[in-house]
Amino acid sequence: MMKKIARYVIVLTAILVLFSGKGFSEEQGYIEYVIKKGDTLWDISGVNLTDPFLWPKIWKENPFITNPDLIYPGQKIKIPKEVLQRQIELPLEEEATKERESVVAKKSPVEAAPEKKAISIQPKEVPVIDAYAIASAGFIKKEIPEVAKILSNPEGRTLLAEYDTAYIKVLKGGPSVGRMFYSIRPLGEIEHP
Repeated sequence: MMKKIARYVIVLTAILVLFSGKGFSEEQGYIEYVIKKGDTLWDISGVNLTDPFLWPKIWKENPFITNPDLIYPGQKIKIPKEVLQRQIELPLEEEATKERESVVAKKSPVEAAPEKKAISIQPKEVPVIDAYAIASAGFIKKEIPEVAKILSNPEGRTLLAEYDTAYIKVLKGGPSVGRMFYSIRPLGEIEHP
């Protein structure tokens, strides 16, 4: 007995789902448009929907169009009324605003605004070359003062890069805590070309 009731419920649900979709599509409705030479979905939506960016809605409602760039004269396409109704409602609002704009207000006396003092703004100095380009160009000096020595790092690596953590021993006159500085190693003599 329960199996029969379950079957009836399933069949009834399937029928309702199938026919409810059909009812909605008939309710929505379409306008049929015959494509002319030189038409594109962009142009059609621009003229009929007053917004060319709605062309995907026309394409969606016409599944036989596999490529929206390939539409041909004589083809009949459907333009959904739902989108047209939205476009038709907008001009009514525009007319109402035009009527409101035509009302003339009485002019009131204008009071002079208090004088404002001019403030001069100094332009921010922009360096000719950025700091990274200067740092990557190299460092040339006869003697490099030794201010600290790298002892190790938490990962135990021998190669370190920018923003890696390193434990250092600060020598006399070295950098203070929290400061950033460059680590330089001598490469040898440089010859002028």
